[in-house]
Amino acid sequence: MDGRLVATVRRLGLEENRLILFTGDNGTPKQVTTRFSTPAGERKVQGGKGQMTDTGSHVPLIARWKGTTPTGRVSDQLIDFTDVLPTLADVSNTKPPAGITIDGHSFAATLRGQKGEEREWVHTQLGNRKWVRDKRWKLMGTGELYDLANDPWEEHPIRAGAGAGDDAATAARTRLAAVMATLKV
Repeated sequence: MDGRLVATVRRLGLEENRLILFTGDNGTPKQVTTRFSTPAGERKVQGGKGQMTDTGSHVPLIARWKGTTPTGRVSDQLIDFTDVLPTLADVSNTKPPAGITIDGHSFAATLRGQKGEEREWVHTQLGNRKWVRDKRWKLMGTGELYDLANDPWEEHPIRAGAGAGDDAATAARTRLAAVMATLKV
């Protein structure tokens, strides 16, 4: 992240005790094709902005906090935009306003290179479309379940009743459906 942004922060004398978070919103435009290396070889993936796939909603989050955030570390922790407010409150030793429900979870421990409490799931909604996922499984609001460990491009949905003998898929569907039922969307 030592590009123009960090160079400007450094030039202005603001680098010390400064957390920089850099992220995007809702995936890559459809006109962009990205090459991914997979165990099966290279794969080209079209951007999915506006789609409910990971190519439409999964974006990078890059953090730099000089002297605090370990450099070169990549985390697979589940984080969504609701986590930004509690994280900023945590790192600035402030509390969000009383009487307000905060859905997010602080990821300040991760920024410090420590083990913290990790989210069990994240949620995305786009219009009336939605999904809930954990690190391995993703349940669409329409009922399709994806095993992201074995189907990262979300090409083979596990429909309700299909693969009923798969205990892990059944448990994931039950767990994520219960989460989705609690969401006020």
